[in-house]
Amino acid sequence: MSFKKILVPIDFSDPSRVALHQADKLAGPDSTLVLLHVNPIGGFVIMDWTYTIPPEAISKMQTSAGEELERWAKDLKTPTAKIKSEVALGDAANEIIHHSEKCDLVVMGTHGRRGISRFLLGSVAERVVRGAQCSVLIARAKARSG
Repeated sequence: MSFKKILVPIDFSDPSRVALHQADKLAGPDSTLVLLHVNPIGGFVIMDWTYTIPPEAISKMQTSAGEELERWAKDLKTPTAKIKSEVALGDAANEIIHHSEKCDLVVMGTHGRRGISRFLLGSVAERVVRGAQCSVLIARAKARSG
């Protein structure tokens, strides 16, 4: 089976590096890899005080993330011309689901959180599996023991 467009969400963690290499192995000669980083930025509220991140800071973070995506892409066997990098702002799961509409496959890593940390932090991977418009492959960084 050949995939035309493979979306690889990257959060610059070990699990996302594993997923990137899995996607690279799955990519055929006609495949395009889309590396997506989502900055969950905007601001935050503490009591009645709202802090909004300045646009210049957001722009710097976007540029930095794009440069890092390009560094990650250098080690792949997929030709550079077949790799696209995108940086988005917003909720990671929502952005990945939105981008999945134009793809054949999402390959993403998971941190494998359980229990209270999963409850508190949520599971981006689980939300993507439930909402993606295409198939999703979840890559693990290492096998869990026990």
